[in-house]
Amino acid sequence: MKRPDLSTVRGKLKVLILVTGLLVIAGAATTGAIVASSSPTFCASCHEMKPEFATWQVSSHKEVTCIQCHVGPGIMNLLKDKVEGIEKVAWHLSGSYTRPIEMAKPMENGQCLTCHPQEGLKNNKGELAVPHGRHLDQDVNCLSCHRGLVHGNISERGVNTAANDHLWDIAKAQEEIKPQFSQPSMKECMVCHESRELDIGCTKCHSSFTQDFKLAPS
Repeated sequence: MKRPDLSTVRGKLKVLILVTGLLVIAGAATTGAIVASSSPTFCASCHEMKPEFATWQVSSHKEVTCIQCHVGPGIMNLLKDKVEGIEKVAWHLSGSYTRPIEMAKPMENGQCLTCHPQEGLKNNKGELAVPHGRHLDQDVNCLSCHRGLVHGNISERGVNTAANDHLWDIAKAQEEIKPQFSQPSMKECMVCHESRELDIGCTKCHSSFTQDFKLAPS
């Protein structure tokens, strides 16, 4: 059996080491880029996202990162988001993004249920009955009621425009995420129930009538 030429073996070994090294470096760089671009501060680096970042900072979800809510679970969803993120960077650099900023696609219930499992959801808030399970069984999207929870519906209300980017700080964010902007109103409940031809009698949701229930601003 012919012995292999040592110089050839060394040459192939060098190539293998070089390729392996490049792959390791590329992998580390890619991982670093994914980690860096997944932080809320990265999102805030684009001035057009300043209102969203400010409201998130004062919300009940300030300990939850952007991608935990806006990107579906799993590595494939994360990679897909990073590919789509290249387009968003291009929009930022070219100034071709739309204002006010809006979600490109609605969040799915699964993204909420990752942190808020259905069996742990409360069905009562004081004297108000909120049967979450019944809503989920009817495929009601969580954001139908809770879309203002983190950002106070600033896009829907048109307050995150290019003209007022410079005004957004913690104080303004606290004003814009007050309960009347971040929590569902009774009017929204009534409209949804009426559209589904459901009973809208007071006792269906309220266990008492000791308070003066007024429609919150829509």
